[in-house]
Amino acid sequence: MTRISERSRIASTQTRIGYAKELADKSQQDAVSGRKLHHISDNPVGSTQILRNRHKLENIQQYRRTSEFVKGYMALTENTLLSINDVLIRTKELGVQQANATWDATARKAVASEVHELKDHLISLANTKYNGKFIFGGFQSQLPPVSPDGTFTGDDGSIFIQVNDDTFRPINISGKKVFDRIYSVEGREDKLTLAEVLDHLYLGLEHNQADKIFSVLPTLETAMENTIQAITSLGSRRQALDDVAQRTDFAEEHLLSQSNQLESTDMIQAALDLQRMKTGLEFTLQSSAQMLSPSLLQFLK
Repeated sequence: MTRISERSRIASTQTRIGYAKELADKSQQDAVSGRKLHHISDNPVGSTQILRNRHKLENIQQYRRTSEFVKGYMALTENTLLSINDVLIRTKELGVQQANATWDATARKAVASEVHELKDHLISLANTKYNGKFIFGGFQSQLPPVSPDGTFTGDDGSIFIQVNDDTFRPINISGKKVFDRIYSVEGREDKLTLAEVLDHLYLGLEHNQADKIFSVLPTLETAMENTIQAITSLGSRRQALDDVAQRTDFAEEHLLSQSNQLESTDMIQAALDLQRMKTGLEFTLQSSAQMLSPSLLQFLK
């Protein structure tokens, strides 16, 4: 019985020494690596939270890349709409100028040439592409939304992009509301596209018809209002996107801070723990040596 009891004491002592050494080794590993979680078993709940945070952070990076694409898309759309508005302003200036009876046929023919060029420029702007896709075509983004004769061939589709876990935002402006057959010109029963409005002005200038030139001016004003409304709508969307990006930054900061608290080692605390564990290991070894020395003699009798 004595020998069995001594064996049990020796085994118990070895267990205590092994446990103390394991704690000391872990403290040293924490201090050297700067991490307190090395295995899921170290903190199952914390490790699960860290894995969830990593997945959320990966999503945030994807949303941020998407946001950068959307910012570029919207910036180009806004610049294009501003250019279109400049075209309309210039066209109206010419129309107001040439509606005055003091101008003759020769002068109006010369201005008609500039209006024709403005129309071509308008169509070019309407067919602007970003990343290989036409920005005013709606869902029909693979084909030019405005044909050479000014016909709008796109649709009114709104393109939504996911910008965070819960939010989808429309990023495009309806070309239909700017370029399609929505414009009324005095003296015509049918609706005209925006390019056809400029054609109407061109014909009035070409044929020296002051009344026809004058009839286009209110329509150009309407077209400018539509363009400005589109720019304003886009500005509101860009502001909303900026707000989402700011919230995303806060969420990322929170996730990183939470994961850091769960995973990273407090270096001051780690140094204190390491010293404490080393002291504990030394004390365990010393006390175990004192306990085992007489026990071993008794065991050998």
